[in-house]
Parts: sequence; C-alpha cells; structure tokens
Amino acid sequence: MPRISSRASLTFSSMATPGPSSRFSRLPSSCNRPPAAATAVRPPSSLSPGISTPNPLFLHSHQSELDQPCRQHRRGHRSAAASERRRTRFLRQCHVHACEPPYHGRAPAPPGACGQPRAPPKEEPAGVTPRILSSAHSFSVWFINARSINGYERRGEIQYYLDLYSPDIFGIVETWLDEHSVKHLSFSGYALVHRRDRPGAAAGHVNHGGVVLFRRCHGAAPLITFLEESTVAERIWARVETDLGPFLLGLWYRPPGADLSLEPELTRLSEGMLGVFLCGDFNIWQRSWLRYSPCDTPQGSQMQACAHKFDLKQFVKDPTHIHGNLLDMVLSSLPFHVDCSLTPRVADHNGILSVVSVPVCTEVSHSRTVWDFKHADWDKLKSKLRDTDWNFIHGEPVDSAASKINDIISRYCAECIPNRALVEKRKSHPWINDACATALRDKAEHEQSEHRDFYAKHCGEVIEAEFARYVEKTKRRLSELPQCSKLWWRVSSELLDHVAPRSGLPSLRASDGRWLHEPTEKANLFAEAFSNKFVLPPDIADIEVNEPPCVMDEFVPIRCRTTRKMTRRAVVSRVIRVQRRYTARSDPSNR
Repeated sequence: MPRISSRASLTFSSMATPGPSSRFSRLPSSCNRPPAAATAVRPPSSLSPGISTPNPLFLHSHQSELDQPCRQHRRGHRSAAASERRRTRFLRQCHVHACEPPYHGRAPAPPGACGQPRAPPKEEPAGVTPRILSSAHSFSVWFINARSINGYERRGEIQYYLDLYSPDIFGIVETWLDEHSVKHLSFSGYALVHRRDRPGAAAGHVNHGGVVLFRRCHGAAPLITFLEESTVAERIWARVETDLGPFLLGLWYRPPGADLSLEPELTRLSEGMLGVFLCGDFNIWQRSWLRYSPCDTPQGSQMQACAHKFDLKQFVKDPTHIHGNLLDMVLSSLPFHVDCSLTPRVADHNGILSVVSVPVCTEVSHSRTVWDFKHADWDKLKSKLRDTDWNFIHGEPVDSAASKINDIISRYCAECIPNRALVEKRKSHPWINDACATALRDKAEHEQSEHRDFYAKHCGEVIEAEFARYVEKTKRRLSELPQCSKLWWRVSSELLDHVAPRSGLPSLRASDGRWLHEPTEKANLFAEAFSNKFVLPPDIADIEVNEPPCVMDEFVPIRCRTTRKMTRRAVVSRVIRVQRRYTARSDPSNR
C-alpha cells in the first residue's frame, strides 16, 4: 500500500511514528544528460524479444546515452555487446506494461548438484485473479526561461523545440510580456491555460518577469484546469487530471532577492491532491542541496526546509545556466517516476524536459484457506491420532514416512477443524475502487469525442472523492488501534514507505555463463557451490601393522605429571636434609 499523498501525510504526523519525511516509492531516476542538440530520433536497428516500439520522446531524451559509442571513464571503450545491452535496458524503461508478453511461468530448474534434488520453482497461489483498473500513461512537461518572447525570432525558436519534443504541457518564465506589447500569445498545436504578466507595466518600457502555461490540444494530453495565480509571487497553479487522481502543478519565476512565500499556498492548494509538481527558475543557491551552487544562502536553506516538509524531491542534476549554476529546478512529490533531462539553451538558460510515467493500477485477489481453531473438535482429533497405527514409520525411509505423517495429520485436521476460503484483494493504489474504474472506463470511451473534457473532469472528481474517503478511513483506522499493536506499526510503516521491496542478493552468474535472477536459482547455485567446496577426501585403505618384535612385560607406565610430582618431592626432601645437616654443624651448642 503506497503512501497516500504528500499533503495527507501531514495529517498523519500526530499518529505516525516520528522520523524523517515520508516519500513515495519511486524508481531510481536515471542519469540526466542533455540530448544532442536539434537531432532527429534514430530508431534502433533491432529490438529484443518482448519489447514493443518505444516512446520517441523517451528515446530523444536519452539519445546521447544510446548513441554514445565509448565509456567516458578510465576503464576503456565499451564493447559492442555492452552497448547493445545498454540500449536494450533503456528501451525497456519506456515499455508500456500493457504490451508485455503474457507470463507463462518459470522455466524448470536444472538438475541439482551432487545428486541432490533442486528446490522446486515457486508456484503461484491458487485462486489468484489479477485485474487491471487503469492503463499506463506517460506525459511530458517542458519549461524554459526565455528572457523575453516579444520577438518573432525567439517565439519561432520555441515553436521549433515544441515540434521537436511535442510536450503535453509547457511553460515559459521571464516572458517580458504586457498588454501593450503582445495581447494574444499563441503557439501552433497548443492552447493557453493561463498567462500572468508582471503588474505595473508602462507603455514604451520593458516589462520583465512573467510566466505563461500551455497545454497540447491534440493527443493524450492530460486535462489541465487553472486554479489561481499567486498574489505575492510570479507563480501560477493548475490542476492536472490523471488516471490515479489529480495533482497540483505550479510554474514559478522567482527574481533574485525575492521572498519565497511558498508554504501557505502549498498547504492550502495541495489538500486532496496526489502530490505536487513545481517547476521554474528559483534563483537560489544552496551548496548542501544543489550541487552547482557556489555558496549557501538563507533563501536556499528556507527552500530546502520547505521541500523537505512537503516531501518535494529535486530532480535536476546538471547546471542549467550559462555560467554553470543550477537555477532551474523541478520539485515533485508525485507517486510516479519522473525523469528529467536538459534541452538546448534558449537565451542563457537550458530548457528542462520532464517525463512523468503514471503507473498501472492493478488489483490482485488472493484466495487462501483459514482455520477456525476456536470451534475445533480437539477431542475427536486426539482420538483419531491415538487410534492410528504409526508402526509404518519403522519400516519406511525417512522422507516417505515424514510425507505420510504430514498427510495423515492434515487429513485429520481438515475433518476436525472448521476451515473456509478467504479472498483478499490487494491493490497497488487502494483508493481506486469500482466507482473509479467505471469513471476511468467512461473517460477512455470518450477519449476522441467532443465530451472528452467533461468526462476527464468527472473522472478526476470521482477519484478525488474516493481518495479523500480513503484518507479518512485510514486515519480512523490508525486512531482506533493501540500503538503497541502490530497492525498499527505495519500500517504506519506502509504509509511511510518503510516496506519498499529491497533486493537481498544481486544477480549471480553461473558456471555456464547464464545470469540468474530468481531467488530459487540463486539458492540452487549456492547449494552447488557449497557442495563442491565441502567434499571429503578420498577414502584410504587401512594400513596393516605387524606385531612388535618384543614385549616389555615388566614395564610400568607412569604419567608425566606423576613423574614430575615425584621428582619434585625427592628434590625438596634432599634439600631439606642438606639444610638441616648444615645447620647442625654450624650451631656451637650442638658440639
């Protein structure tokens, strides 16, 4: 069960265990390198089996990594096989889960070492019925600090990158626009969400600052609803609808020296949202947080504390300014994988392209048998066990006898102890129920109709209501449980993402060159290695020993310590006698 939201986690702070801020479970973000400037996407020559056609946007954002022929480290050039494996790994990241080949079970394990049977493959539990409630979908967000888009040349350059990357959402900071210069701003294929110019513009003077947000008109772009613009900063807020619920999108330009004043708006607007996605030009330095900052500043410390409070993770890892500083940032608390890369520079800032991958919401029903020990007939069970003839144990091998004992006891327990089948439903996102699935289905059916926006908005409202109901239910559940309860600690750990799956052992390589990834295969490999190591030496035939040539019948064996004790006593007695004799000769009274 993932953590419910960044905002909702604040409401659990009084009940959950104290500690660092909780975070969503995210996949590790890949290395962010700028793609090749203004180059077309080169499709791969061949794809591995089971990999569908990749997303061109993902390929372009990682084209420099795919086309890089050699390693940029001191270990030398990368081989052709390593380059192909690297390309295949990146193609798998953009693969849609719904297009994956069906699962046909694990391959049978090879025979065990030293004649021992190998561990059988893990069987899927009976009665498992998976169900997909939503489809996987990824969208992109691109923003740039343009430093004036008054001229047609700069707007044409931005339009070129829009055609190249085709982002679903894009924003511009430092537009330098006002009502006197440009009244109607438009880009081909995009609709205006909101435009905020810096107030106080005068005719004939350059108006600095300003932000503007656009949404792609065609395709599978998410629905965006403008919420409000900040009254204390050059910042606008919008609501973005996804199949798992809405999240808060913010675009911000902060001039150097301006106050942050971010926390009150985040607290109020993030209520009921899955998370926050905030991007823009922040103009802050904080060496302990941002790698390419020359020093620490009070504004940087304040922004870092605010990001930690609202569980906002910074995804940009490379410098974005022409002078080598990291000023443009992407802060996100979404429960989705976010991948950021730099685009070619416009004016003195690089653009930032962020790909947000919305995961598939699945529901798996597990059926298992539970025993009612409270209403068991223990007397009947004891009687059956007492009347059973157990003499077969002495005449059969150990394994066969143990198997028979297990079968007999299991059969008697099934007869004397009531049991029933219990079906458990586990969801990757617990708030997605049948009502949400119905709203998602209606949204998908009207994707190409003229009522698309209506159904998308209705779907977001249904998911938001179910999410709020799930939050209240979880809060009530936690408040009713004592803190010493194991269930209380388990739920708290799940909300804080302390139960994220961890890899115990890395992949191992067998002697025949195969890479083993499954736990059963790794265990068998360890068993084989230990069996080969711990081998007894070959048997040695008994050595014939002849009779001794002579036998000393009169020899009396004495232990060493007895001999030392007797020798010590003899020496001490002699010394005492000599001392007494010398004393008697020296004393004149004895004469």
